[in-house]
Amino acid sequence: MPLREHLKKAISKRVGAWLGWQLFLVILYPLALLQIVLFWIRFARYEYLRGMNVFIVAVHFYALAGYSIIINTILRVTDNNEDGSATGFAILGVLFAVIAFVFHAIYSSLQRSKLTLLEGYYTLATNGSCSHVGQIASYTGRSPAAVALGMEFMNQAGLLPILVNDPTGELYYDVRYGEASYASQAQQTEYEQTWSAEPAAASDSGLVTVECPGCGSKSQIYRNHAATCEYCSSPLGEPAPVS
Repeated sequence: MPLREHLKKAISKRVGAWLGWQLFLVILYPLALLQIVLFWIRFARYEYLRGMNVFIVAVHFYALAGYSIIINTILRVTDNNEDGSATGFAILGVLFAVIAFVFHAIYSSLQRSKLTLLEGYYTLATNGSCSHVGQIASYTGRSPAAVALGMEFMNQAGLLPILVNDPTGELYYDVRYGEASYASQAQQTEYEQTWSAEPAAASDSGLVTVECPGCGSKSQIYRNHAATCEYCSSPLGEPAPVS
């Protein structure tokens, strides 16, 4: 199975329960809206889940469309349509479905870009060209923190045997990877030969918070490693540390 399909399954597993509850909570308005907000807050740190922030809204409108059609059907079957309410629910169902399709299209576009980003992290981390998370961040135009979270997600899903040593940003082989479902035994052997199984000792190359000279946003970067702002793509580096 291609890596992308594994990633889709892992993301679905990560947020599946939230989406399931959304279908139910639509009945208990406005709890459904509250759950959407909680979903956004809970997963705000994880860039690879940005598409799901839109998808849960699509699920919300799909559920509204479904319930509207069900009510329309019940009213017509029970001959309770004297005031035309069944027609009104049918129109609402169609409207909600159209809105859901729009959000679904936006989700699909975002999801493709985020899956491509995760695949990029995977390739750069496993082909031996990068030994530091700052290098991957520089190649992809993302913050080191976003890259580290994406790699951690793939590692927890059994897809990536490489982790980031937080104090230094160095990449190292995760000995817990073992018999992962995605990597073959030959790949595991190659990883073990390429990467150290122990995190590098802490050094003066740790994280520092800097202010972007272009847009003024704050980002965390590793000392002595090139980085770019994930918002405006301006180069980041010391000095100008911000507490």
